[in-house]
Amino acid sequence: MINCNICNSKIIKEFSSNLNLSVTSDNKSVSSNINIYKCINCNHLQKVEDKNIQTVYTEYKKNDLIDGKDQVKFINGIPSYRTDILISAIIEKLKDKNTLLDIGTGTGVFLLSCNNYLNLNMSAFDLNNIHKEKILNINNVKHFYSNSLQEIENKFDIISLIHVFEHIQKPLETLKTLKKMLNKNGVIIIQVPSISENLNDMLIYDHYSHFTKSTLFLVLKKVFSNIEFIKTDIKNEITVIITNDEKVTSFNSKENDLDFSFLNKVNDYLNNLDKEMYIFGTAPTSTYYASILKNNPNFKGFLDEDELKENKFHLDKQIYHPKDKQKINCFIPL
Repeated sequence: MINCNICNSKIIKEFSSNLNLSVTSDNKSVSSNINIYKCINCNHLQKVEDKNIQTVYTEYKKNDLIDGKDQVKFINGIPSYRTDILISAIIEKLKDKNTLLDIGTGTGVFLLSCNNYLNLNMSAFDLNNIHKEKILNINNVKHFYSNSLQEIENKFDIISLIHVFEHIQKPLETLKTLKKMLNKNGVIIIQVPSISENLNDMLIYDHYSHFTKSTLFLVLKKVFSNIEFIKTDIKNEITVIITNDEKVTSFNSKENDLDFSFLNKVNDYLNNLDKEMYIFGTAPTSTYYASILKNNPNFKGFLDEDELKENKFHLDKQIYHPKDKQKINCFIPL
């Protein structure tokens, strides 16, 4: 029997897609149905174990369109790197810290942002060594770890998991490991997608968990007592700061049931598209919907505000800046 990855209760299928398609977090389409399960006890939404996900991480290569740089977010029309927005929101909680471990570091974008604001001795962890040399060339990075967190003997003032926790099949076990790695006055930073604000997160093949604030708090509370939700200018994401002290926090939120049925309606609409169409954005969600149209001659390309992507190609279709296209049909996957 498959059980909830938070409370170990029974889970039941909440939704199943009508296309053999999903998309990885490093922006590649995958031939796999989307099946979402819900815990009968805590309402946590999750996917079940899939051995092919490990292949995704072995070959993980993200941000090809922007040369390994961080994702740009537009706040009131002004472009900013996502990690810079995050650091500016939590900097006061980090100023007295000296050491950091960034888990799931990727190309090191969070480490680079930390260098812009803080003076830290930094370490990085990832499941593969693809970017090891690049990471070790970042100023103030002292160590690069891979394979297993349990093999790391050092303790840290800051541990960051930026869009990593949703990928972990056994989040409770990982939290227990992190607690042992955290110094007495240390903090853990976790940022995950909010399924309540963005149902499209279910499209991501390698996201085991789809957190609401309530379910994220529930799993964190099993290991830590002091959990603080942080407000940032980034939409559709949940950010928390966790500390090792004994201060007890509580969280109560009545959250509406989520309806995933829209996805199959959109799948059918795009499968039967009979007019010219552009897709807005080139992130994984847009890649999913564009993959439905890949062989449709009415699919004309992508629109993206990020100037680093302008005039490049994705799925063999050109990427245009919105200013260069007017009076067109555009599918915006919000």
